[in-house]
Amino acid sequence: ALLTLPIIYFVAWGPRVFLPKQSVLEGSFLLHLFATLPEDIARGWARQGLNWAKNGYFHDLDGDSYEDKFENIDVPMLMLSGAADRIAPPPAVEFVATKARSEDKTFRPLGVAYGDSVDYGHGGLLVSREAPDEVFPIIEGWLAERATDDES
Repeated sequence: ALLTLPIIYFVAWGPRVFLPKQSVLEGSFLLHLFATLPEDIARGWARQGLNWAKNGYFHDLDGDSYEDKFENIDVPMLMLSGAADRIAPPPAVEFVATKARSEDKTFRPLGVAYGDSVDYGHGGLLVSREAPDEVFPIIEGWLAERATDDES
């Protein structure tokens, strides 16, 4: 089914789900974003996402809880969350960090209270005007710290 999952959420729950009161995403950019996001998303995945948004719990396509699987995560993790993120707010992301068994975990909320210039929402972490100056360097630095010269 050709769906635009963000638009489904936007229509079903309104702009309050995605955009904080003072969005860091500009209106013209949002129009472009929603016009270019359509994807061919499997019905099961769409139902899974809608179920999560509506009921507050997230299960895989087999019905198993993702929360029960967090303890199996043992790879390095960089977890970023915007202070104004209503999809993956900082407490939810931090919860995953506490449950994962990885020894290399970095949790970093982004927002004014944490020294950033804006309170980031979910999409703003990657597509806001400020992201290249504030968010991307965090990701780049985290990756650089873990990079090796090994070509194998």
